[in-house]
Amino acid sequence: MSNQDFNSFIDGLEKDRRSFVISWWIFIVSAVIFSITTLWLALDVTWQKADNHVLALDPAGRVVLAPKADRLSDWPDQAFERFVINYIELMRRIDADHDILLSDISRLSALTPSGSPARQKLREQGAGGARSQLHGTSTRSVKIERVEKQSETVWLVVWNEQTKDYGSGRVSEAHRYQASLLLRTGPIGSASALQLNPMGVFVHDFDIQRLIEASGSG
Repeated sequence: MSNQDFNSFIDGLEKDRRSFVISWWIFIVSAVIFSITTLWLALDVTWQKADNHVLALDPAGRVVLAPKADRLSDWPDQAFERFVINYIELMRRIDADHDILLSDISRLSALTPSGSPARQKLREQGAGGARSQLHGTSTRSVKIERVEKQSETVWLVVWNEQTKDYGSGRVSEAHRYQASLLLRTGPIGSASALQLNPMGVFVHDFDIQRLIEASGSG
């Protein structure tokens, strides 16, 4: 084999090597792009599915995804009873653990839509800030007395509260209240909001009245 033929042979091998390397990198980049696109589509579909579904129990007691109710009447009364009890507890109690108190405030916000009369009343009452200021000096417990369905959208809750001195545990206040809560359904804006409000039900407005002193406050 002459030197010219040998050099041509070497040049051909080098070109083949470069072509192979380029093809290999094109394959790798294409695979990465395909994987990212597939993952994005999967997450998007998962979120859309989660946004239109809620966790529920099937007849066998297994947790499954069920279609989200479009109307309040699509939900059983037991679900709303638990919902309004939870709302009152989140709004009124003051836990000794500051992290739990902050969690209560965050969850309360997720159940109260922006721009609603309920959100405005929470702001006026200082539902978050006032309780944070009391933390460390007082705790407040909430004991639900009864829950009544007034209409498809209105629920009545009656409860007793006890406020205790953080250090001594002495009861400083004991009162009895009732509240009417106006419920509405609404869209969920994010995955984190869905976790805090899987039902997609919100308290649009509420009215709280103080009743007689709580019995057995000692």
